Amino acid sequence: MNLEIAHESPHLQALLKASLHAPAEALFLRPQKGIRGELVRLGYHLAAVLDPDLREKMEWKKSAKLCTQLALAIEDLHTGSLIIDDIQDNSTCRRGGPTVHQIYGTPLALNAGNWLYFRAYQLMGELPADSETKLSLLNMTTQTLLAAHQGQAVDLATDILQVPAQSRATICWKSLELKTGRLMALAMGLGAVLAQAQPVHLAQIQTWGCELGVLLQMFDDLGSLRRKNRTPKHLEDLILHRPSYIWAYASEHLSRDNLSKFENCVRALPDTAALDQFDDSLNFRKNAWLSARTALKCWLATLPQNDSCAESLASANPIQGLRDLGEKLSYAYE
Repeated sequence: MNLEIAHESPHLQALLKASLHAPAEALFLRPQKGIRGELVRLGYHLAAVLDPDLREKMEWKKSAKLCTQLALAIEDLHTGSLIIDDIQDNSTCRRGGPTVHQIYGTPLALNAGNWLYFRAYQLMGELPADSETKLSLLNMTTQTLLAAHQGQAVDLATDILQVPAQSRATICWKSLELKTGRLMALAMGLGAVLAQAQPVHLAQIQTWGCELGVLLQMFDDLGSLRRKNRTPKHLEDLILHRPSYIWAYASEHLSRDNLSKFENCVRALPDTAALDQFDDSLNFRKNAWLSARTALKCWLATLPQNDSCAESLASANPIQGLRDLGEKLSYAYE
């Protein structure tokens, strides 16, 4: 990633590199899935699948460069949010290494996370596209960030054990949508806007993205119950009593007695003996995973089943790309 630095003086360059660019770059240098960047490209190509007339007007070579620039912007937004989320959760590990604030301290990490948000806007503003398209991209991004911060507020302020059992699922599903679903919807929506998708098609593409984002978070949350290579990061949301798919599933599927037992297992963390025993007795994690798999199958069924238009594109089939991505996510957090 090419991060600009000031050129006023060598000393200032060195200072900015150490205090801003290094903490901002830290997570980009580690292994990452790059899902949201890929969704920008898929959103662009899906617009062509849904609108055959639009397909004839598309400049595929030019669009590849534009989608790449938007992919960089969405990854900036995502990475900035991870840096700040880790500060708020006092996390110690991210992408297989220490969190940014553990390395550089909270003030510099917070500044770097915020800077990545604004760099994303800069990348969109510099896009070689017409002013109307760029305004649409920027407005969509702003609305998404507003929603994501609402979701983060709900997440940070909620002690799920203090929420009445009958209300837990609603809070958890809304948290998943606002925190993860909306950013995935943005990724696909940016591509669709770039393609000049009609409003009805843009809405459909964003819906697919949001639903895929919720599914991603469901499988990610299930990682909290993993036993192989378990780390403090995997137990974090359960220990902090944060809303998650695990609580949504527990509230919707467990009996009152078993839900009470699960609550006691969570209270005992970070000692996992009771939680593991509970899991063994009810096949809790497996059943929650199967329920998520069922949700994935339902989402896959909403995608266009006739691939003939997609197969005629001057690119990989975006419908099959979405299917493959959905399947990949269900096993990515094992």
